[in-house]
Amino acid sequence: MESDAICRKISSELAKALVAKKEQQPSIRIICLTDPINRIYEKDDPEFYQDLIGAGISIVFTDLSKLPDSNKIYSWPMKPLGFVFKFFKWADGRYLANPFDKEPEKVSIAQASRLFHFKANHRKVIISDSDGIACVTVSSFNPADGSSAHSNVGLQLRGSIALDALDSELKCIQWSAKKKRGLLAPDKEYFEEAWSFVWQKLVDFQRAITADILSDPEAQWLTEGCIRDKIVELFNHAGEGDHARISMFYLSDYEVIKSISNAGGRGVKIDLILDPNRDAFGREKKGIPNRPVAALLLAKSERDNIRIRWADTHGEQFHLKAASITNPEKAKYEFICGSANWTRRNIGNYNMEANIYIRNAIKVVSAYNAFFENAWNNSDGLSHTLEYERYSMSGAALWWKKTLYYVQETTGFCTF
Repeated sequence: MESDAICRKISSELAKALVAKKEQQPSIRIICLTDPINRIYEKDDPEFYQDLIGAGISIVFTDLSKLPDSNKIYSWPMKPLGFVFKFFKWADGRYLANPFDKEPEKVSIAQASRLFHFKANHRKVIISDSDGIACVTVSSFNPADGSSAHSNVGLQLRGSIALDALDSELKCIQWSAKKKRGLLAPDKEYFEEAWSFVWQKLVDFQRAITADILSDPEAQWLTEGCIRDKIVELFNHAGEGDHARISMFYLSDYEVIKSISNAGGRGVKIDLILDPNRDAFGREKKGIPNRPVAALLLAKSERDNIRIRWADTHGEQFHLKAASITNPEKAKYEFICGSANWTRRNIGNYNMEANIYIRNAIKVVSAYNAFFENAWNNSDGLSHTLEYERYSMSGAALWWKKTLYYVQETTGFCTF
């Protein structure tokens, strides 16, 4: 299908902004940790990588071999084959269509074979020194050209929560840079000096902070499986009179779905805006997992408290991964957002993910709720969401998509 989304060259824009900052402030240390998919697992680097390195900015590619195998059906037999590929020149031949670009540049069998492990550093995090205070931004936004039209959400906080994030990222940078072809930098000594400088900054910040700048509201830095634990905890503790508003690109994790369903049964009002899972960078998808999951959530009559609308997408994606649970009468204001889709791969300790949970941040939660209600009701006259019936399923279509969803979510043989 043809996409109506217009893409910006957002990746090169970000690279130019980083180079400009380095030129403006030569003493600043900038390290970029990224996923090797951005070089298609080999040396297919974007041209702006050289601009970054030339400016004195180091690029580290996450060592995905440290992550567990989510797609075991594929990964376990492919590990010995991947080793064998190293001894055959034909494995490096460019025979296959590029899955990320419609241009004629092709990829090798070795590159394509790594793609189907479905491993990723999926975090979207910026950590900086803001006027002598550690600052962290966590979002759902990929700074990629094909993702520039997507809907996203993020949070920026200052204080000790940023130190938790920095500690996590620096450790990942350290072990990833040791891997062969894991580092692009002016030279290794330059990178090591930058890493050591930032690590010392972390130590200095930790000594200086005697209490959270954000003592109220409460904030937590969450990664991988801890994200699932927090989501389930939020819905398990929700009660009658609470109102949950969920904005989600992918929803498929069994434990999370059960906790949402049970909360609805206890009288929690639950509204979900889901991506219809039909658009993926100019290609048409089949609505999995969100459409069969939506049908499951609405299948029982006692779940009348659960309502679902679809994001009205036109080539772009409703890429948010966020939820609030509020109850003004109980002074309850909870919010969670970040990189993690609510799927087995994203919150089951497979991908690297980063979310932030905040409590009692009334202004932040109210702003999100206002955004959500405008999208739900199309209050501004624009078409943000569509009624559930637009993409609802029944009969044979629902049966086979539900079956495929179960198989993919259980085995990990899928992209979500």
